[in-house]
Amino acid sequence: MSVVTGKEFGPSFETHFLRARSESGLDIVLQEVADFKTGKNRMHLDIQVTDIEIALESVTAIGGSLVARADNEFGGLLVCSDPDGNEFCLTCPNS
Repeated sequence: MSVVTGKEFGPSFETHFLRARSESGLDIVLQEVADFKTGKNRMHLDIQVTDIEIALESVTAIGGSLVARADNEFGGLLVCSDPDGNEFCLTCPNS
């Protein structure tokens, strides 16, 4: 996630959680689990980037993959998955 968000994740207050601190006060907290993905994600994360192709290169460089390309009324959209198969979207307005 650090590769795409540009935020460094480190320990959180709770065990098995990683936290990325933000200057605005809005933090991203991820929970580590031992189970592999077996079905649809219960939560979906969209990450807005300034260059969607560079972000995709970063995702694939760490073992993630492109699942699908789509367009919506806001611009380009890439459905990606991390190395464990958890899906998220990269979005870029007007791409």
